[in-house]
Amino acid sequence: MAKQMNCAFVKAKFDFLVHDIRRVSAINEINSEWNYSRNIVDKVNLSHASNAFSNIQQELFFSQIVGVARIWDKTSTDRCSLIAVVDAARNVNFQKEFVKSELPSFHNRNIFPEVEARWNELESIYKEIQLPNLVEKRHRLRNFRDEYLAHRLLLSQTSQDEPVRSCVRYGDEVDLFNVAKDLTERLSRVITDGWVNFESHRQIHSLEAKAFSRAVSFQSRK
Repeated sequence: MAKQMNCAFVKAKFDFLVHDIRRVSAINEINSEWNYSRNIVDKVNLSHASNAFSNIQQELFFSQIVGVARIWDKTSTDRCSLIAVVDAARNVNFQKEFVKSELPSFHNRNIFPEVEARWNELESIYKEIQLPNLVEKRHRLRNFRDEYLAHRLLLSQTSQDEPVRSCVRYGDEVDLFNVAKDLTERLSRVITDGWVNFESHRQIHSLEAKAFSRAVSFQSRK
């Protein structure tokens, strides 16, 4: 990647990350209504649609897992996961260009407190991403995604001599998503001029999911 493209490239990766988080947020709110609330489940259970609805519930949950796993994917130049964006922002070429483009009069970030504060916050985000509890949870989720959803693997990817033993736990996807939202909001204040706030979008998605549940009706079994 050419040096002069680093700043635009990192910000483009960040925009894709924000889009993915907003998409998963919408799925989460639908799941809250369709998998964890009685608002629509009680209606379906009295109809002939219950088996089909169970399949929809499962696929929604799997879609949620795939989305969160993508947000926490491994770092790579061609990926737009949280880890990949943070790694790209820590690149010295990006940081040099960022200082020149945002603060043309200063070429040394150490003499400008605001920029120094941004890099300190970036390092804080990087360290939080490496916390053992987070690492364990995202490995479990990614393994489940890779072994059962994206592929159908009979042998573990870590050892071709061992059978698959994916141990994803309910709640991992929620915990990881909430952390990703918080870290991405903080990251927005580091590498952009604005501030991303996911709560307003979540509230809209929640209202839409609840409105849909109220509008749905099923014909009872006779």
